Formats: sequence, C-alpha cells, structure tokens
Amino acid sequence: MKLIPSKEKRRVKMSKKCVYCNTELTDGRSIDVCDRCGYGVWGEKMFNTIRSQMDDAREKGNLNQGFIGEGR
Repeated sequence: MKLIPSKEKRRVKMSKKCVYCNTELTDGRSIDVCDRCGYGVWGEKMFNTIRSQMDDAREKGNLNQGFIGEGR
C-alpha cells in the first residue's frame, strides 16, 4: 500500500458512490444515496424530503461544521 504525502492527499478528489449499491454519483448531491436506493429504502416522498433538506443544510453551511481548514 502506497502512502500519499499529506499535501498531495488533500488534492485527491474522491468520487462519490451510493452507500448501498456503489453506483457512481455525479450530480453533486449532499447525500450519498442514489435515487433508486433512496426510493427503495425510504419511499419517493420521504427520500425527496430528506434530499431537499440535506441540500438546504449544505447551502447554509451546516454540513461543514466538523471540518478544519479548507471547506469542501
């Protein structure tokens, strides 16, 4: 296993994947669940509500409370 020096590690952009099925997520959503799995787990109405509220929280900066240094 190759270790990445700390300066280079910050530059590596990890792709987001669904936590349930590992499908690539490319639309910049704030929750790591694809629509298919989200609808299957919570139902369409509840998943859309969760996603909407998470997006609103991200826009307000409430999801970045635990980060130090550069924001995401």
